[in-house]
Amino acid sequence: MVVDCSIGCGLCRDICPTDAIMLGYVNDNPQLIRIDKDLCVCCRECVDTCPVGILRLAFKDDCIIIANDYVGSWGSGGNGSTSTAISKIATQTNLNAAGLEILNETMEEMESECGYGSMYGYLVANDTKLSNIWINPSLTDGLAAYDPSTKEMYFRSNDYISSLFTEEFIHFFQDHYYPGGIDQYRKNAMVGFVNIEFEAKLIRDLICFRSGNGCFYWGAGLNISDDYLQWISKIGGNNEHFPSYSKLLQRSPEWGNYNYWDFLEDFKLNHPEYNKPTNPNLIPQVINFINNSGC
Repeated sequence: MVVDCSIGCGLCRDICPTDAIMLGYVNDNPQLIRIDKDLCVCCRECVDTCPVGILRLAFKDDCIIIANDYVGSWGSGGNGSTSTAISKIATQTNLNAAGLEILNETMEEMESECGYGSMYGYLVANDTKLSNIWINPSLTDGLAAYDPSTKEMYFRSNDYISSLFTEEFIHFFQDHYYPGGIDQYRKNAMVGFVNIEFEAKLIRDLICFRSGNGCFYWGAGLNISDDYLQWISKIGGNNEHFPSYSKLLQRSPEWGNYNYWDFLEDFKLNHPEYNKPTNPNLIPQVINFINNSGC
């Protein structure tokens, strides 16, 4: 297990009778503690000697020394551990070791992208956390989901974490950022539900295109998908900043003289599950947030 350390004094390493603790360095400064579970005998010497209370003793099927704010799977859950980045936005992660590894790697990649990084920073600053991230093999309505009523995120299997965590993360952010959350758009004839879904997919497409990676174009519609790809490339690829909502309203012959609302309506035609009444007053607020964050 690797634990963030605020002081890097090394007292825990020095007092450990089995040499189970090593210090990790960031920019030549000791800021990490690595605990070898196989060597740890749970004597709690490190817990008692730590001057800032970073470590604690915990029990599940066996004892283990963990970070005081550690919330990942351990004991019978496997040898994987939740990264610090994930633990800051999730109260619990019920994943096996393989799932945790995929989740940690996905989050690490996302943090390097300004759009995802700005959303992540906002959530952490506001101490907003998912209640759980877990595998739900009985999930039949899609391959992954974020439930705004329970604040849970779940996947049908580990196979879908790397490809779908980004969109469910956006929904989690939307739920916190939109006044009243997004559960309201799943009710009352689901007016505005498609607004939320299309914004999330558009954000994925814009971030992907700006990164220069191969993109799936999740927000493409049925009849004007080629124009949608041109729109993404022009407003998202050739600008210094992530586009604002006002930029998305602009029309140009380069993309068929369509704008945000046209592409949203075409998106509905390509996805019957999202073909619900549009809320014309619900502007994409997270788009503006990312733009205002300086991305």
